Amino acid sequence: MQETERVTETLRDTTIVVRPDSATVRALLLCDSANHVLVRLLEVGNGHRVSAGLGVETHPDGSATLTVDCQADSLRMELQLRDREIERLRGETHTVLVPRDLSWWQRTFIAIGVICTILFLATAGIGIWQAVKKR
Repeated sequence: MQETERVTETLRDTTIVVRPDSATVRALLLCDSANHVLVRLLEVGNGHRVSAGLGVETHPDGSATLTVDCQADSLRMELQLRDREIERLRGETHTVLVPRDLSWWQRTFIAIGVICTILFLATAGIGIWQAVKKR
């Protein structure tokens, strides 16, 4: 028995869903009587993929600038999956004989062979008949 394999490969695109993520910033900014900004509370809560960078810059006139920078990983993921299916085929090998037509010279030699066989049998039969008749 002969065993063969057939491999079928399928290429397909897929989308992966990524759970949402966030970062939080809590700041308590107060102004005093001279209009100077005071930062009392400053908290940063980063997420799994999002990170917040926080900066407070005070200026000579007493004002301040609060800067929040958030960086996040890409949420778009494209994948190509390859599915491979290996199918093993087990089967028996059968030989199928397909008859072909005989050429003209093959048919001629067959006809000559048939005629020679008939003449040989007839000659042998006549010889046997004469031998039996003599006895």
